[in-house]
Amino acid sequence: MKRLLIVIGLWLSHIVLSHAWAYTIETYITPEGAGSVSSYEGINFSEGAYVGLNTYGTTGFQFIGWYDEDNNLLSSESDYFFIMPAHNVILESRYLYDPEAPGNPTGSENKGSISLRTLSVCSVPAGAAWFNIVSTEVYEGNAIWISAFNFTNFYFQRWEDEDGNLVSEEATFKYVMPDHDVMLYCYSEFNPDAPGNPDSGISDAVRDGALRVWPLPMRDALNVEVSGEVIETLTLTAITGKRVLTASCPTSALDVSGLPPGIYILTATTPHSTHTKKLLKK
Repeated sequence: MKRLLIVIGLWLSHIVLSHAWAYTIETYITPEGAGSVSSYEGINFSEGAYVGLNTYGTTGFQFIGWYDEDNNLLSSESDYFFIMPAHNVILESRYLYDPEAPGNPTGSENKGSISLRTLSVCSVPAGAAWFNIVSTEVYEGNAIWISAFNFTNFYFQRWEDEDGNLVSEEATFKYVMPDHDVMLYCYSEFNPDAPGNPDSGISDAVRDGALRVWPLPMRDALNVEVSGEVIETLTLTAITGKRVLTASCPTSALDVSGLPPGIYILTATTPHSTHTKKLLKK
């Protein structure tokens, strides 16, 4: 009986310890030079964890799939969530060279008909959320997972594109890159039941010292100045979270004559900083 209890105890200890262990993922791409692949070197994952894998091919190569060490096909999607087993794994991102595709598969000077586009994301209001990406390059037609994580006192509402079209109502979603650069806006709402100020991410001294706005209240034109910096983008967002005006590259004024009276959030973006301020239009 005593020996049986010892055996059972050792078995239970193995189960507990096995769930406490952390495991690693090693990724590589074949053939070499076919593209790029996400790397998790130096990162440990627990059993059952979801790990986002991404791979992008160089022009002239076609993605086939993700394979494990036993040559089993795990997924034919270039963006893939892998469920971590109770051991270390080595995963292969496998490509096939397509001789019919234009361009040199080993060169970047000629990418043929498939272009690398820039994907950027932005928080509205500024400081309400952080993201798994801020700005990255994605080949048109490829998919990428985008995630938003709200700071305290804010909760997620939606994603919109630059034209105000709804992109997703999920904080994490899969986005297929179009044939042009894209800026996506993550809209969040301040929770008045939580303590704190929605502008708390920007100190009054920095905001007031760097950002100058006149005349106030807003009338027909709004002038904006950020001390010592060039403003790249000005955005006005209604208190409901709807973006109503945007001016870009470089700019220092907004025509607000067509806006109805109300409260708006101004976001001024420079190459090095982002500033926000709540404004009133009468």
